[in-house]
Formats: sequence, C-alpha cells, structure tokens
Amino acid sequence: MCCSLALHPDKVQVATGQVGKDPFICIWDTFAMQTVSILRDVHSHGVACLAFDSDGQRLVSVGLDAKNTLCVWDWRRGRVLATATGHSDRIFDVAWDPIQTSRLVSCGVKHIKFWTLCGNALTPKRGVFGKTGDLQTILCVSTAKEELTYSGALNGDVYVWKGFSLVRTVAAAHGVSI
Repeated sequence: MCCSLALHPDKVQVATGQVGKDPFICIWDTFAMQTVSILRDVHSHGVACLAFDSDGQRLVSVGLDAKNTLCVWDWRRGRVLATATGHSDRIFDVAWDPIQTSRLVSCGVKHIKFWTLCGNALTPKRGVFGKTGDLQTILCVSTAKEELTYSGALNGDVYVWKGFSLVRTVAAAHGVSI
C-alpha cells in the first residue's frame, strides 16, 4: 500500500513510499510506467513522507518507525547519504530549501525542525516559537526564498519562519485545522 508520494522536479518521475513490515521506496517513470529505482533497508513499518530536492538529485524520506528516521538518498545510485533520528513524535511533512540546497525542514506533532546536511551528517535545530505563536502540531510545510518557511498548524494558523525562528502568525487563516 502506498502512503507517501513526491513528484520529481522534471514532472516525469515520481517517488512512492509503502506501508508494511519491510517497506521500500519506488521511483517511477510516469510516461513509461516503469520502475527506475527501488530504495530499501532503512525504514520499518512504512514511509511517512518524501521530498525531492530542487534539482532532483536527492530524495529525503521519513519512516514510520519509533524514531521517525530521516534518510537522504542519492536515489539514482540507490545510496544512503545520511540518516538521523527525526523526532520522538510523528513527522507529517518534509521539504527541501530551494535555495540553500543543504537545508531541509520537517514538521509534526508539536514540533518543527530545520536540518542541515553536511557530508553524511544531518544536524537538526528545533524551531523557536518564542512569543509569536503557540507550540503546536505542525501538519504541513513549504519552503521559499530568503530563508522563509511556511507551515500550517493544527489550529488553522499559518506560521512564517525566518531561519529557525517564528516571525509571524497568520491567525486562524483557515478558521479550523489545515
């Protein structure tokens, strides 16, 4: 069963992640309807979310294991570039920074983390909510230019981040959960 999906920047290839005992990730050519690559042996229970970087060379995956493991792949070669414990609580989304290509962000139950990839190491920094917004479950995330990140919170707020600090809250942008 497929539970996660990411579209490659070329809009031809797609990555899908499975749920199950020994889940794997398939990268498909959507025109030929053929498997291009299969990535396995990192996650257990399932693959919660996937994202290609801006040039499509790397793929990040998040597992459904107890540590919500993050894995960065050279998906064409089937090689693991880096892994890290994601968080003690569930991760719902992950995204690459389109400008600073060594950075990515993950979010989930009462957290958001900003990651830096250096060699084979992934280093996290927790998002600082400060007095700009309440610590919440973050359901979705998207990155933009100028170190800006946008996230959708469980209560319907949209949070705007600069670096790893919350700088603005659009209160009840949706009135209810996003």
